[in-house]
Amino acid sequence: MPSQIDKWLNSFACAAIVSSMVAVCVVLLGLNVPLGDDDLFWWFPSAMWSAETGLSFVAELPSFALMSGVDGLEIPRQWSDGLPDYGHPPLWFWWLSLWISILGQSAVAAHVAVLPVAALFGWGVAVLLRRLGGNLAPWGATAIVLLPSVQAQLVAADTDVPVLMMSVWALVFLMDRRLVRFGLISSLAVWCKEPAVLLAIPALAVVIYDRRWSWSWLAPIGALGAWGAVHWYISGWALAGSERLPGSLLGWLSDLADVSWFVFGAQGRWLVVVFVGISLIRVRPGINRAWVIVGSYLASHILFYSTVNFLGGIERESQETHLRYLNGPTVLAGVAGIAAAPIVGVPLLGLSLWNTYRPVGLGPEGSMCGAETEMAMFELADFLAGTEGQVWVGSYAYTQLTRPYAGVVKSPVFGLRTYNVDTDPEEVSGIVVHKANGEPLGRLQELDLVEIERFGHDCGWVRVLEVGSVVRSPPVP
Repeated sequence: MPSQIDKWLNSFACAAIVSSMVAVCVVLLGLNVPLGDDDLFWWFPSAMWSAETGLSFVAELPSFALMSGVDGLEIPRQWSDGLPDYGHPPLWFWWLSLWISILGQSAVAAHVAVLPVAALFGWGVAVLLRRLGGNLAPWGATAIVLLPSVQAQLVAADTDVPVLMMSVWALVFLMDRRLVRFGLISSLAVWCKEPAVLLAIPALAVVIYDRRWSWSWLAPIGALGAWGAVHWYISGWALAGSERLPGSLLGWLSDLADVSWFVFGAQGRWLVVVFVGISLIRVRPGINRAWVIVGSYLASHILFYSTVNFLGGIERESQETHLRYLNGPTVLAGVAGIAAAPIVGVPLLGLSLWNTYRPVGLGPEGSMCGAETEMAMFELADFLAGTEGQVWVGSYAYTQLTRPYAGVVKSPVFGLRTYNVDTDPEEVSGIVVHKANGEPLGRLQELDLVEIERFGHDCGWVRVLEVGSVVRSPPVP
């Protein structure tokens, strides 16, 4: 007779509930994290526009972002030509607009909108592990939910969150041969963000593996074509382009190495490689197709993001990039390792918790450092309340300190001046605010800058620098 503990460990429902609740708790613990990056300049303002004017495919700047009627507040340079239009589909900011209509124009509304998505993601990972690894594997879903880059995404409101959740469920539906459901959810994923079209790859792999034709693999491609047609009709152009491409084969190989290392090696995930290798040797009968589905989708992501929207071999002051792009393959690599040997979930969980507040070389989204930086903005706002003279900030900090929807201040901070990488240091005096990520000092490094205050911690920080009387020579290129 199995013991009660054995029954509990073999209960899929218990594992799935725990995984979902952990994902929900991550979101709830991050309710106070201010909006940053694309959420600050694109997704939330787009949602506010839809909440103010009704659902639309292409958004404009909403009145709350413009702060119309408030003297002394300039438009951040990201909005100099209107709301940045990357050509992304509208489904996610429509969803956000629903919650704004209920809870108001605040960062909390964005976080609450993520709650059901997080719960479904946690449950979906448990289902995926059950399909690949048997009864004990779903307990490893918590280790996947707590991967540092996944935690960082769950406390944001970016469109990559629903794409990650829907992709997990799309793979489950493929494994179960529920092709109508796959077609529907993969299409919805594409209407959140275009790279979800890569779901066509594992669907096509199933067609080839089963030697049975199905139109389901064309669903995400059709959804992408439909969005391209809609956007072309409205704006005269179709889809979002690449941020940057590799300039040479060497640049592409460098990106391939960076992507592969972050997915399979960084933050202790080299353990996954070992157990994926074991899984290829000891694949259980009857689940070959499931591994084909996961493997093909994993490979397609790695190759795609080694080519598009990554570093591209470009030499620049900051090598940071959007590691949220790599959450899909990172999650799948972890799932593969745990499915091969459920015990790998224990060290993977420990390493994830250890690395949650540790910086990652390629950007803050690989851990909670970005969220910690944004939290430090509360302390900066209090400090600036008693400051006189010129205060220079980057455009991210400027927007957070002047637009209350960002979640840092209740009313705008006036008198701020903004810098960028080309700002002439001769024009700058007083104090300069430098955030840990996203806003390089550029030519201001030629100034004699003395740190007088520092908020946050080693992982994510905001520094207050006083401008001295010395201007250094520009650095030699």
